[in-house]
Amino acid sequence: MKIFAVLLIALAVALAPATVRTAQAAVKTAPFRLEGKIVEVSKGWIQVEVIKVVQGSGFKAGDKVKITESSRTRILQAGKRVSNSKLATGEMVEVSGQMVEGKTPTFRATTVSILK
Repeated sequence: MKIFAVLLIALAVALAPATVRTAQAAVKTAPFRLEGKIVEVSKGWIQVEVIKVVQGSGFKAGDKVKITESSRTRILQAGKRVSNSKLATGEMVEVSGQMVEGKTPTFRATTVSILK
């Protein structure tokens, strides 16, 4: 019985690193930064019509991109942090963050700056 338990533990240890490596390889991110106009605001995300791509790929001027925000997302106006309630349809913004590649790319905002 002890031999079986030792073999089972050894098998679990041998397989664990392969699983971790596979999971890490599956998630790729790339930075993005764009300027655009907010066309829709909802809890946890905004949709922006891209005016200018400053950095990144996966979108172009004229595209509408859904960008998720989290508690870590910084919302700035005139360089000062403000509440996400300041985000409104029609506002011009610069958004920077990470694109998470996958079947459907996800755009996660780290900073949303409201432009004048």
